[in-house]
Amino acid sequence: MIRKLLRVFILLAAVAFSAGGGCAYRLTDPATGRVFYTTDESTRWSLGPGEKVRFIDGRTGRTVVLDWPTIEVISRSEFEEATGR
Repeated sequence: MIRKLLRVFILLAAVAFSAGGGCAYRLTDPATGRVFYTTDESTRWSLGPGEKVRFIDGRTGRTVVLDWPTIEVISRSEFEEATGR
């Protein structure tokens, strides 16, 4: 229960940071350990049933949907280094 509340808090913090614009994010899928990067300002952060996050992956340009990813705000330079952009 505490873990779920912590994830909700992290998700809400990420949404609050996105309102400032210009943020980049590193999302880690806890089920697979795969890491994704995005600056997608149209990211759909959902706290509804299923707890899914939908975003455009910065490396592939594909839409990705994850259940309860770990979300970290990163610098633009870190995003550019990770994605080669």
